[in-house]
Amino acid sequence: MTALRTRTAVIAAAIVAVIALIGAVVLVVTLAGSSSEQQHGGRDDSGHVDGPTPGNADAATATQQALSAMFSWQPKNDPSPGTAATRALPWLGGELAASANTPPAAGMRELPEWAAWRAAGDIVSASVLVTDSIDTTQGRAVSEAVVTQTVLHRDGTSTRYRQLKVRAVLESTSDGWRMTEYNAAPTR
Repeated sequence: MTALRTRTAVIAAAIVAVIALIGAVVLVVTLAGSSSEQQHGGRDDSGHVDGPTPGNADAATATQQALSAMFSWQPKNDPSPGTAATRALPWLGGELAASANTPPAAGMRELPEWAAWRAAGDIVSASVLVTDSIDTTQGRAVSEAVVTQTVLHRDGTSTRYRQLKVRAVLESTSDGWRMTEYNAAPTR
């Protein structure tokens, strides 16, 4: 009888140990997943980012949001960097919005790094610092900004890709400020 109780206690202890091990594995996987989300800017694969909306943003915020969306890329999901313009669409106006709604031009070359980023599952994140509002009149604003693109690797490391100086033109609409044109040049 004592041997039976000992065997039952050993089996019960083994079951508890297995349940504890499964719980620990679930906890580690859960924490690793949320850590990965934080390292990629809190974004999910849909490209959704919490923040201001065009209706309540000033010209500087609209510049920041439009450029951040346009220069943040998901090579695993995006066929080209131009695809990001569709994510920026709520912040765009005029011909820039119209071009964001059309497919990329045929024959446009892929960035040399694109295939490697896609294969590795990397994400290119853009941070934007609006440095100056050059000209703001009623209904129109011109802003200067610095866009810094950083490649976020799946292992949690990051690599600076490039930095651009951007001049953006915005127009005020009944639904808020919209970026209607921009030009960008690499910083030295």
